[in-house]
Amino acid sequence: MPARSPSAPGAFDALNPSSSAASPAALRAVVMGAGLEACVQRPDSANARVARSLALSLGLAQRAIDTPQDPRGQLQRLQASPEGWLASLPLDPGHPLDEGGTWAEELGAWRQPALLVIAAHQLPSGAAASTVALLRQWRVPLLGLVQWGGLWIPEQRRRDGLPWLGALEDQRKAEEERIGEEERNGEGERTGEGERTREDREESARVVIDLLLRRWRGLDHPWSAPIEA
Repeated sequence: MPARSPSAPGAFDALNPSSSAASPAALRAVVMGAGLEACVQRPDSANARVARSLALSLGLAQRAIDTPQDPRGQLQRLQASPEGWLASLPLDPGHPLDEGGTWAEELGAWRQPALLVIAAHQLPSGAAASTVALLRQWRVPLLGLVQWGGLWIPEQRRRDGLPWLGALEDQRKAEEERIGEEERNGEGERTGEGERTREDREESARVVIDLLLRRWRGLDHPWSAPIEA
């Protein structure tokens, strides 16, 4: 069996992915964003960072979608992989492709499970609801939505009526905020907020991973070739 990426230390280690009830070994998903946030073709884009964090935490391979204008070729290559993987899509799933169609259409045709990442600043917009509607229209197996950064407010997300998994913290931003807090309170003075925030991040990560694996296990996986129109 091909070697997988080692698990990253930290929040995600609390869930033991080697247990039979939560084994992620076969998980294969395209991780995507919505709107302009999805089109940031950099390793620090929200969907790329979520894909990288989850792949490292679950011991999955990280796959690149380096020619997003060729979804069929990319999906054929990805689905041929014998190991589990996560691949970040540097394109909005509804963005028209040069030769017609969209990634949403192809994901549905290939029955390819997907994970949708919504950055915190996108929550007031309709990005989450409209993208979920698009994916459902094309029958894309949607594993769920992940909020990237910001404050997770369960009551508001429940009112959305969308399959949210939870939130993952932008740890770089959190570290900047922690440093700023220490500077405001004076050197050596701590309020304990940083420690509580870290514990909250770890618990949030556990929830996201657990729900993600539950959704994955609940899917039918009959794919091997696209559905002919």
